[in-house]
Amino acid sequence: MGQPHVGHYGMQLEKGFNNMKKLLILAGLFFLPWAAHAATITQYGTMVITISSGTASATSLAITSTTYSGDNTTTWSMDCKGGNLLVVAYVKPSNTRVTGITYNGVALSYSTETYNTGNSMAGVWYLASPATGSNSIVVSPSGGNFNGGAVCLTGSKISSPIDSASCSTAGGGSGTLGVTWSTTNSGDWLIDAGFSNNGNAMSASGGQTAFWTNTGGVDAYASGAGSTKGPVSSGSQTMSWTATSFAQPSICAVAVNQGP
Repeated sequence: MGQPHVGHYGMQLEKGFNNMKKLLILAGLFFLPWAAHAATITQYGTMVITISSGTASATSLAITSTTYSGDNTTTWSMDCKGGNLLVVAYVKPSNTRVTGITYNGVALSYSTETYNTGNSMAGVWYLASPATGSNSIVVSPSGGNFNGGAVCLTGSKISSPIDSASCSTAGGGSGTLGVTWSTTNSGDWLIDAGFSNNGNAMSASGGQTAFWTNTGGVDAYASGAGSTKGPVSSGSQTMSWTATSFAQPSICAVAVNQGP
């Protein structure tokens, strides 16, 4: 028995189905570039399109730039170079608290701070979606022998940039200053600042990268330093420094969340 005749309208209908298949496949590839997908097409007078999608993967968290304020400097320039999070970690040999920090005139958010009764302070502030280009970081109040470091990162979780934070004033009289705490998420980067109320040189412990140190120049007699570490797995974290000895120390550290 011969095949039924396919007329002009039947041929046009088949051509339309073929064009629709191509468009739907291209749409799936265009709108789901991040997803694992597969398209299955079956035609028996009708057409079925099946697209299975995966879950969006986390954006890789990375440092784009770092700066150091300098001794007793509460205004300095920073270019985040495309970063979506700015973190400022600082130390002060003073009992005058930091009341605010701005970047390009926009206020940073307070994260954590500690105060040692021997006039030693450390703290961390941050800003999501900082302005592009080179802009000024301004700390209030001015003076007080502020020493701080700024870190810009890309790939942070803007809706909740800080995983966790912790501070410590333990370690006076010993050769180790550190803080240990727990983080929830994998892929975090850690940022810290530590202070010792003497002039001994501070060395970052394993896995940490110091991006500023001031030996004996903080208020002309004390030492301070800041470092980064990452990416790290979730769980217990430690940021620490070694020296001949520490006096009236302070240290604070934060863990930055990886996006999205």
